[in-house]
Amino acid sequence: MNHLQRVFDIIKSHLLAQGGPAIGGGGDGACAYRGQDGRTCAIGCLIPDERYHLGMEGKAVTHEDVGLSALRSDITDGLPDEAKLDFVDMLCELQSAHDSWYTPDYGADWPVGSERRVMLESDLKKIAEAFHLQYEVTP
Repeated sequence: MNHLQRVFDIIKSHLLAQGGPAIGGGGDGACAYRGQDGRTCAIGCLIPDERYHLGMEGKAVTHEDVGLSALRSDITDGLPDEAKLDFVDMLCELQSAHDSWYTPDYGADWPVGSERRVMLESDLKKIAEAFHLQYEVTP
């Protein structure tokens, strides 16, 4: 299994199992790397607690306060230099997919079959296709 596929599968499984976005505690409804109720975003699930800090919040994975160095070592170890651009692009797309589907009127939970869950899954399938990855249906 290639590196992008493995990381995509980890993030997809995490988001679908979590069943909703990671919303920050600031009251503005913004998505967060570390949210309320122990939830984490698409990238937050790859950041170990010892590497996380509040300065990351509100910043994209491409920002110097976040970056690849914040991710779990098993995620970045062995990543060939020629694959880093695609890897970062995929992470940005996954972060955007997570962040774009929360609205207060839909609440913070995306049960199976809900409109928000279906839209998230559609985005995940498009990301898989764009990066030539397999999308395995999760029960």
